[in-house]
Amino acid sequence: MFPRAARILDEVQNLTQLDRFDPAAFIAAARGELGAPGSTLEQLGAQLDGVRGLLAEVDRFAQKEMRIRVIPLDLPPQLRTLVHTTIVGYERDLALLRGRIAPALARLGSDAVDAVMQAAEQTLATRETLRAGLLVLAQTSAAAWMPVADRAARDRSQPDEQRERWKRARVDLENLAARGETLDAGSFDERLQRIPTPDDPPDEERPHRFELLELD
Repeated sequence: MFPRAARILDEVQNLTQLDRFDPAAFIAAARGELGAPGSTLEQLGAQLDGVRGLLAEVDRFAQKEMRIRVIPLDLPPQLRTLVHTTIVGYERDLALLRGRIAPALARLGSDAVDAVMQAAEQTLATRETLRAGLLVLAQTSAAAWMPVADRAARDRSQPDEQRERWKRARVDLENLAARGETLDAGSFDERLQRIPTPDDPPDEERPHRFELLELD
């Protein structure tokens, strides 16, 4: 759903390209491919899951970035592989990474440990920037879909099961609009399955026809 944005990540294959990589260009490409809200639950789910898929692409990019950054370092091959394949897991605890690599790099001295840690900090900073942009995009998408979901949740001409899904979707959109990280909780269908069906939204109040008359 976001081929241009994904291609920007795919094209980075070496340190020179990594140094030229612009996270803002990636976010702009994703925003340009987002598209306007549709009218069906399938379209809604596809759009939100598309943004969530880009979050997974960002995690893979982080692994690739870390691999590129440690290639010039004189690391044992197994440690190099371990570091770049697990880098995302250290996003909130870089001290843990230092504690794990320091014994393995004892013979190389503290400079080697510092070099790995610098690569990790750069990689995770890039990942955070990319994720932040995508989470804002998810919030933008959710806000744009809210009027669609609200109308569908009130539409009693459709089957009850469909309307109940729209009511749950409306809750999901409210959650996403308030906190983009809601995307991390699972796919669109997985999130809907965990949301209890809310009560019917109150009917929109319509002005009495006499209230529409202008009084002199």
